[in-house]
Amino acid sequence: MFRSPRILTTLAVAGLLAGTASAETIVIDESDGALYDSILDGAYIPPPPAPGSTAPKDNVPDSLGTAGTIAIAYHATGIQQVGVAELPLAELGALDSDDIDTAILTFRINDVIGTFWPSVDGGATFDGTAADSIAVFAYDADGTIALADFNNVIGAPDGVVVTSGSPGSITDASLALSGALSFDVDLTDQLKDLIDAGATHIGIVFATTDGPTGTSLDTTPALAGAALPFLTVETVVHEPPVFDTAERLCQKALALEGRKYANFAHTQLQICFDRVLKDVAAAKPLTNAMAACAKALDLGASPASKIDNARAKAVTKVQAKCPAPLTPADLNGPCDAGATTLADVATCVLDHNLEQVQEMVRAEYADACGIATGAALASDYPVVCDAP
Repeated sequence: MFRSPRILTTLAVAGLLAGTASAETIVIDESDGALYDSILDGAYIPPPPAPGSTAPKDNVPDSLGTAGTIAIAYHATGIQQVGVAELPLAELGALDSDDIDTAILTFRINDVIGTFWPSVDGGATFDGTAADSIAVFAYDADGTIALADFNNVIGAPDGVVVTSGSPGSITDASLALSGALSFDVDLTDQLKDLIDAGATHIGIVFATTDGPTGTSLDTTPALAGAALPFLTVETVVHEPPVFDTAERLCQKALALEGRKYANFAHTQLQICFDRVLKDVAAAKPLTNAMAACAKALDLGASPASKIDNARAKAVTKVQAKCPAPLTPADLNGPCDAGATTLADVATCVLDHNLEQVQEMVRAEYADACGIATGAALASDYPVVCDAP
């Protein structure tokens, strides 16, 4: 197979600051556990046929092909065979859709199929050429190729490859001279959608309606360059943004005020929780502890609690450091991509950081939910009661 090692590191054009930005090239193929097979409609069940054991070509799948191989075929009155590949996405690790730059499916024609077993519904003798066009459909796969995957050809294909300039020009004779012929299909959007949906595999169906043709996409025979289909994923190069002075001061204020608010919230929750534990240990009523906790930590109370005052102060300071005409877009849209003002961004940052503080407290106090309930704060700080 003529390609680079499975995972490569590609240097970005320029080094920035203390390091050089980099992207990865990740290749997903049979070495990662990819599955390959074909599904037949109108084939004998199972091939090779027993006398009279025919099946109609009726858009209902009849049998699987041979695992580990992949081919497509079409005979208008006799048979349709689609090729199926299911590629695991575990190789992508924790990457999300924003980390994906491109995802290119590569498949290679390595053989032209002349005939299937004799007399399939009146004969499946093909014309000795490869399919002139091959349609590709991507789907959310489960890591098992089954007859039902024949039906993953709904709607418009995700790509259509014209295999040659002249219909029917690829033959076994031409392949013997050229070696396996390689074709690419861009599945970037499809992969991103599958990642966002939590898919574990990307499935690919290869199909054609160019007939009568039979086309092999695997490694038998072993022509030069022959390969089972594989997916090449290029990740995004993450580089520090170039901000002007005003933008940098605004960004600094967001981070600084977010940190200060989180530190304040953490401190007040710790003081409150420790007070509750102290009073419980002393068998005292929690009335005084609840009042002290409310004065420090009630959200949206009147008069405002200490934490509400801290929040208002943080937003005011961010606004002072982020004057018009600065907008969230000038900082590449931190925290909330839909925010229209930097005050909205500051609010998002503070909300996010307060949730993180609650997770910290939940980890620090094994009975955090019970303590928050005793302090009458569980409704204001629900994350402390979430399951870890």
